[in-house]
Amino acid sequence: MERRLTRKRQEFSRAVKVAIKRRAMRATGYECECCGAIVAYVEIDHRNPDALQVEKRKLTEAEGWAICEPCHDRKTRGDVRQIAKAKRQEACYLGVRKSQARRIQNRGFEPVEKSIPSDRLARVEKPTIPDRRLMFEEK
Repeated sequence: MERRLTRKRQEFSRAVKVAIKRRAMRATGYECECCGAIVAYVEIDHRNPDALQVEKRKLTEAEGWAICEPCHDRKTRGDVRQIAKAKRQEACYLGVRKSQARRIQNRGFEPVEKSIPSDRLARVEKPTIPDRRLMFEEK
């Protein structure tokens, strides 16, 4: 059976979310478990990116943490890079190659013969332009 990194996101159960929030709760608010700031609202996130977990199992309190919104945004940006790298490595391992960009093929056009009127074929004599050096010489 082939294990792949792409699957449905695994969420924390309600009891685990309550335990994580209780762990971060302080008298004045919640303490961010990443930076230590006291905030009114925390987000519960996986310590390790969920998309990188291959085995499906029940999530525990130790696998999640309560972090403030700025820390969550910063961590998510890093997680996205890690997940993209893991997917590229998985594709390379499986032998999937990136498709090469090609020019769009069209049906082409039949060549058109240009007919030039015979009076335009004859060259018209152009007046000669005097040499510039002669024009600016001092006399």
